[in-house]
Amino acid sequence: PPGPWGWPLLPGVTFSSSKPVQLAVTDLASTYGDIVSFYRGPVLTVALNSYDVIREAFVKNAEVFSGRPKPLNPTIATFKTKGVVQEPYGPTWKEHRKFTLMSLRDFGVGKRSLEGKILEETKALGDNILSKGNQSFCISEMMQVAVSNVICSIVFGSRYDYDDPKFTELIE
Repeated sequence: PPGPWGWPLLPGVTFSSSKPVQLAVTDLASTYGDIVSFYRGPVLTVALNSYDVIREAFVKNAEVFSGRPKPLNPTIATFKTKGVVQEPYGPTWKEHRKFTLMSLRDFGVGKRSLEGKILEETKALGDNILSKGNQSFCISEMMQVAVSNVICSIVFGSRYDYDDPKFTELIE
C-alpha cells in the first residue's frame, strides 16, 4: 500500500510532527488514501483509515487478516509453541483457544461464583487501604496482592492476608 518513505538508515523516522502516531496516520489518509503503510523500526505497519476498509478486511476477508505479527522479542520467537497469544491463526490456534476457554470456564470465569470472590477481595483491599490511615503506601503492591488473591481463591480455594510474609515473598 502507498505511504511515506522512511529514511534509509532510520526507517522508523517517518513522522516529523509532534502529534501522536495515531493522529499522524489519520492525517496521512488524506494524502495516501484509506490504506497507508509505513515502517515503525524494522516492522512494516499497515493502517486502515475508514469503516468500509476495516469492514472489508476484518469481516469479508477475516481468514487473511486473522494472523499475528511476529514477536520482536527474540526470546519469545524461539519457543516452539506460542500458546494462544502468539500462535498464528489456524487449526493449532483454534485448538489452544478452545482448551483455554474450557479451562477458564471450569475455574469459574464468566460465572456468578467468580463475582463473589472478586467482591470479597475488593472489601479486603478497601479495609487494608483504610488501615494505612494517613501513612503513605504503594498501591501497586496492594493491587498485585489483590489480583493474586483472586487467582489463589479460584485455583486453591483460599486467599492470603496482605501481611503474610510467605505470600509477599512469592509475589516479589
